[in-house]
Amino acid sequence: MLSRRSTALAKVWGSRNLATPASLPKDFFPDEPTGPNVLSATVPGPKSKAASERIAQFQDNRTHVLVADYAKSRGNYLVDVDGNELLDVFAQIARFGSLFRDSMD
Repeated sequence: MLSRRSTALAKVWGSRNLATPASLPKDFFPDEPTGPNVLSATVPGPKSKAASERIAQFQDNRTHVLVADYAKSRGNYLVDVDGNELLDVFAQIARFGSLFRDSMD
């Protein structure tokens, strides 16, 4: 039985097939890390701190905590320039980098 919200969404979206985590294939993000992997002693690590100082020359570096490496980020995991793989809890930003990179192939 559908909830009221699900019924209302179905009326708005019609017959669109909405993906849920349970319905996604296991290989949707085949190279996504299986969990976080922190390589540096601190987050942000030394490479992120150095990159942040370079960014400070043209932009306020208080606007970020670490410097991301979007080319290495996969699925829901953000990789920073230190190589730390972190669960992306900021609106799935990491995914946008992988989508952009995949569209360039």
